[in-house]
Amino acid sequence: MERKSSRAFTLIELLVVIAIIAILAAILFPVFAKARERAKQTSCLSNMKQIGIALVSYASDNDEVYPAERFADGRIWKDAIQSGIKSTDVWACPSNQHIWDYGTDFPKKGDESGRFPRSYAYNGTIFFSGGTAVTSGISTGKFKSPAGTILIVESRYPFADMPAYGGYSPDWIINNKKWCTLLNQNQGAIQTHSSGMSNFIFADTHVQAYRLVQTYVPVNKWELNPGDNQAAYNTLAQPAKLIPEYQ
Repeated sequence: MERKSSRAFTLIELLVVIAIIAILAAILFPVFAKARERAKQTSCLSNMKQIGIALVSYASDNDEVYPAERFADGRIWKDAIQSGIKSTDVWACPSNQHIWDYGTDFPKKGDESGRFPRSYAYNGTIFFSGGTAVTSGISTGKFKSPAGTILIVESRYPFADMPAYGGYSPDWIINNKKWCTLLNQNQGAIQTHSSGMSNFIFADTHVQAYRLVQTYVPVNKWELNPGDNQAAYNTLAQPAKLIPEYQ
């Protein structure tokens, strides 16, 4: 019988195949990573849409007033709208690693209540706009431009609220290099995605993604009346103030 001979790969050929595989992996892995992160951002946006719907439902049942940041009984705004949230998973942005250390005893994955992840926070600025602190809920009628004012922000911060800049509380300079250096952070307190953008719920409850600096200038989106205190936001938007994540 005639015997068929088989030819084995030489070492050089094997090395060439391995090199080709390595090159393809180097090209494709970043693509896959970006695709995964885009999926996470989309999931986060879906979470925030559900939160927006729950906020509308709460306001409809409470004389068109959004819930307070905190209540006297220890609850926070998330507790107030929890009944309108389909799953507890909605409170966790899949991109948020929950490792931002405020330097306190707050749970690494929890917010100040200890009942929720820290992925989303109220825009604390609106509770100080106009020069006086608001301890109750915010009436929807207080917003001069509901579609132009941020209501909820993506957050790595452990607190239920996050103001836009330190002018409303001197020690809460949360977005600039000085604050992050003091807390030994490589990231800012506002969560971003690989696109460099963050999702925001606005006072009319639509959700939109922006780079952080785009929420400061040319007209800030943090005040009850967008554009108020604009000089402070212009200063904060300067590259020298912003950590690389937000530039």
